[in-house]
Amino acid sequence: MALPAVLFLAELTVLRGRADYGSTDPSKFQRIWRIVFVDRVTSMEDIDSIVANPSFPAINEPLKGGDPRLCRGKAIATLDETGSELLVYADYETSTGGDWTTSPLTRKDEVGGDFAAESKAFDKDAAGAYVVNSAGQKFDPPPQRLSGMLKLRVSGNRATSTAIETWAGYLYPACSYNADALTIRGKAYGAKVLLMTGMSFTMQTENGVTFQRWDWQMAINPAGWDKMLVPNRGYQEFDASGFRNWKYILAGEPPARVSSPYPLDANGAALPTATSVPTDKEFSPYYAKDFSVFTWTAVA
Repeated sequence: MALPAVLFLAELTVLRGRADYGSTDPSKFQRIWRIVFVDRVTSMEDIDSIVANPSFPAINEPLKGGDPRLCRGKAIATLDETGSELLVYADYETSTGGDWTTSPLTRKDEVGGDFAAESKAFDKDAAGAYVVNSAGQKFDPPPQRLSGMLKLRVSGNRATSTAIETWAGYLYPACSYNADALTIRGKAYGAKVLLMTGMSFTMQTENGVTFQRWDWQMAINPAGWDKMLVPNRGYQEFDASGFRNWKYILAGEPPARVSSPYPLDANGAALPTATSVPTDKEFSPYYAKDFSVFTWTAVA
């Protein structure tokens, strides 16, 4: 069904005092038109047709020749209950600091931060002493302490051709850290300090461009995510002459199997007493990967 005939159409920008070309904010401007139809406008399709009418500017059309302000959006408001008299608005804006461009794929990534805190069991206190009871045994249940974490959040637009399966490999079978140093919006991060803990995306369309809006979240550890030290304890010790190369640890009088993990030295041998300080064993729980694949904006 065609739109009702237009009875009156006029631009009210000057009449409504909007002709100062953004004296308070030179990057923005708004134009206004009044349009009156001979009959009621009844559907969303009609509204879409009005907005697309060549009488009104197209998205990304300049305000005037040589002006950097472009039409970024259009809206309609009704003036009366009959639905036949409308106001059409066109909002113009220019790039501010280079962050806004007409194509969503050329805009700079955005950076923010989140925090998290949780209770965790711990084997060593802040002074480096192992946490054991007066008999030299580990507490059951183990004591807890709060552990906080600063998380870096990066958001940006990417093409629909993004290799989602490849990026998923940065989280599974375990999280990955940045193998090399990198810079995100002017802030430098050393190698190994960012651990990718999550990422997500949504499909969006803007200015006729369909794209993926991505969010990446990383935990920051100034000491690096490449190594983890675990106290060396167990119920068995190494025995090179044994059938299985291990044997149960016996302690006490009469000797009996230990009932809790016993401290071990670097060679897997049981230390003299349950209160002995175990050595630490080093592990690499996370994967080192190239974070440049995400093509984060480097400049501030």
